[in-house]
Amino acid sequence: MPDIQNYSTFLEHLWQTVKTVGATSIFKILLAVAILIIGSKSIKLLIRFLNKSRGYTGLDESVRSFLNSFIRVVLYAVLYITAATALGVPETSLVTALASCGLAVGLALQGSLSNFAGGLMILIFKPFKIGDYIVSGEYEGTVKEINVLYTVIITFDNRKVTIPNGSISNAPVTDVTGLPTRRMDIPVGIAYAADIDKALSALLALAADDKGVLKSPQSTAVVDSLGDSSVNLILRVWVSTENYWDVRYRLTKGVKETFDRNGIEIPFPQMDVHIEK
Repeated sequence: MPDIQNYSTFLEHLWQTVKTVGATSIFKILLAVAILIIGSKSIKLLIRFLNKSRGYTGLDESVRSFLNSFIRVVLYAVLYITAATALGVPETSLVTALASCGLAVGLALQGSLSNFAGGLMILIFKPFKIGDYIVSGEYEGTVKEINVLYTVIITFDNRKVTIPNGSISNAPVTDVTGLPTRRMDIPVGIAYAADIDKALSALLALAADDKGVLKSPQSTAVVDSLGDSSVNLILRVWVSTENYWDVRYRLTKGVKETFDRNGIEIPFPQMDVHIEK
């Protein structure tokens, strides 16, 4: 009988232990899920609050976009670590595992780390900002977004191009709209028989009559070179960056119309052919 009683007592203790462990595991799982749900919503609310705060809205748009991405990544990493700790994963083991994973991921994602560093360089030195029209290598367009790893531009024909920050930060970049004014050169050729002074005066008069041409710096018209078929002139004016293309199209059309009215010929390419008999 004592053996049977001891066996019953053992089974009862074992059952209580199983129930206790099971209840504890369920509690840990529910706690981890609650941490993930509440933490995720809190991160979204924090990002939304930051975007509406006065000091944050005063930052450059590209800086805000990058900070949003960086803060989101850091906070979610902390959230997942906290949830894992709530499940009972030892912190030392978790740190060791994260360090090992970080090394492996770092080796596997060297390009991404380069892009991340490139993003930081872009935000610190600001070679361009959101809204600028840039040219980098074979790509050109308006900067739409600067995030942690990539810069997104929209081309003039409305194509979306995603450029790695590592590439764009190490390549020459021309910021076409980085300054408020731009110089514009309008080349045109006239016949050798045409009156050069009359042509130059007509070009200056055309520039003076255009409201998009700035008065300072002063517009100039010069003889640039003597070509095979024409005397090559250049009308050089300064315009606001935002009006560049409108003024260019208008002046190009105006040059042709002005020369037609003044009887100044724009010659076709010519070639002298000598035939030996």
